[in-house]
Amino acid sequence: MHGSITQLLFLALEELDLDKLTRVEMDRIIALLQQEDPQKLKHDLKLAPARINDFVVRHFLRKP
Repeated sequence: MHGSITQLLFLALEELDLDKLTRVEMDRIIALLQQEDPQKLKHDLKLAPARINDFVVRHFLRKP
């Protein structure tokens, strides 16, 4: 992985039950993802496990 934030964040997300995150936790994850370089995030998403990829796309990359 290329992103310094995503490599740590994705590792942490693998340990969590993504269906039971609180709103505060979700907001913090989104804030961290917004700090990552978009090109690095796009690259790292391709390497992330499917459930992490789906989670990030569903909650962060969704269209308004």
